Amino acid sequence: MIVCEPTSGLTSRIYVISDAYELAKKYGHKLVIIWNKTADCNCRYDQVFDDRQFEDVETNIIECNRFCCKIKELMNHICVKSIIKTLKEIFVRILYLVKHTIIIGIYRVRCDIYKNFYLDNNELFDEKKAIGNSCFFEAYNVITGNGSLKSILFKHEFIFEANSIVGSLCGNCIGVHIRRTDHRLAKTVSTTAKFVTRMKQEVLKNPNVCFFVSTDDVKEQEALQKVFDKKIVSQPQKVLNRDTWDGIHCSIIDVLCLSKTKYILGSNASVFSKFAAEYGSKDLFVM
Repeated sequence: MIVCEPTSGLTSRIYVISDAYELAKKYGHKLVIIWNKTADCNCRYDQVFDDRQFEDVETNIIECNRFCCKIKELMNHICVKSIIKTLKEIFVRILYLVKHTIIIGIYRVRCDIYKNFYLDNNELFDEKKAIGNSCFFEAYNVITGNGSLKSILFKHEFIFEANSIVGSLCGNCIGVHIRRTDHRLAKTVSTTAKFVTRMKQEVLKNPNVCFFVSTDDVKEQEALQKVFDKKIVSQPQKVLNRDTWDGIHCSIIDVLCLSKTKYILGSNASVFSKFAAEYGSKDLFVM
C-alpha cells in the first residue's frame, strides 16, 4: 500500500500524487490519496480530475474538508449571518481535526515506512524501499521524482475551456507566467523589466506573436497591456484567490493555457511555471 497526503498548492500536489501512482503501479501496491481541502487548495479531488485517472491501479481517495472560508474575513462584518457562518466554519475545522487525526493514525499504524518531507528537507525517497513495504508519505512537491505528468487527467471541461482561449493561437502564442504575491524569489529575480525586454525581442522576431499572460497580480497584467496592447491574451474574468473554488478553477485554466503555448517565459523557482512546461512538453525559459 502506498499512502500519500499531498499538501501545498494544486500543482505541487499533482507532482506528489503522480509520484505515488508510479510507485503503486511499479510495485503492485494499492494507492491511497488523503486529499485535504485547505486554504492553499480549496477544492475536492473529484472537482479537478477525470474519473479515469489512475484507473489501472486500485485507488482509494479519502477527502477531508479543513477549510471553507477565512474566519477573519467573516468577523469583519459583525451580524447574525456572519456569526452563523463563523460557527459553521469552526465546526468544520473541529470535525476535520477529529477525522484527520483518526485517518492518519490508522494508516500510519498500517504502514511500515513513514516519511514527512517537511522534516527532512524534501529529500527524495529511495523507491526500492517500497518493495514489500507499505509506505506513508506526507509531501508538498515530490516523492521520488520519477512520476510522469502523462498520468494526470484533468476534467474534460477544463481542457475545452483552455482550448477556447488559446486553441487558435498556438502557432504564434508564447506563454508568460509572472509569479508575485508572497513569492520572494520570483519578485526579486524574475522582474517585470526582464519579461518586458524578452517579450519585445519576441515581437521583433515575429510581429504576429501574441502572449498568453498568467499572473497572480492584476497590476502586472495591466502593465504588460500598456506596452503590448492587443498582443496580450488572458483568461477573461479571472479570480485570483486560491482559497476559493473559482480561484482554483481559474488557476487550472491558466496552467492548461500555458501548456498549450509555443513555449513559456516563467518565474524563478515557480512550481506553476515548471508544471505548465512539463505538462505540455514545452520549453521553459526562466526570466
